[in-house]
Amino acid sequence: MFARMIPPRNALFAWLAAAGLACNSQPSAKVADERPAEAPPAEVAHSRAPKPDAARMSFDESTQVLQLYELPEDGAHWLVAQPTEPRGVPAQGDFKFSNRADPKAVSVFYTRAKGGMSHPVSLQEIVDAKKAAVH
Repeated sequence: MFARMIPPRNALFAWLAAAGLACNSQPSAKVADERPAEAPPAEVAHSRAPKPDAARMSFDESTQVLQLYELPEDGAHWLVAQPTEPRGVPAQGDFKFSNRADPKAVSVFYTRAKGGMSHPVSLQEIVDAKKAAVH
């Protein structure tokens, strides 16, 4: 008889309100004790690594071979960014370009395992660093 006195839409609201009052909003002890792993601080995850040393690399324009040095940090990886691959392609040791590379449009950078990446160094900067070392 009570249900007939309350319109159906109001009955739904009354039922939801009663269910809400019966809900225990306190987290259980098990849930409160389980904490997710802490994320690294924002400045570590988004920090820039030191710029690569252009004088330690070389680029031979006649053979189109880029020679990279070994990165001291475990898990660090070289990437070569080209106009067709702006995010970079993995590289290690000697990197041979399949097409003629524009030294001003191609750059090299590295990423670290613990997060962050270096500023890029263009092939032109690498060529110029070698020329400066010769003179």
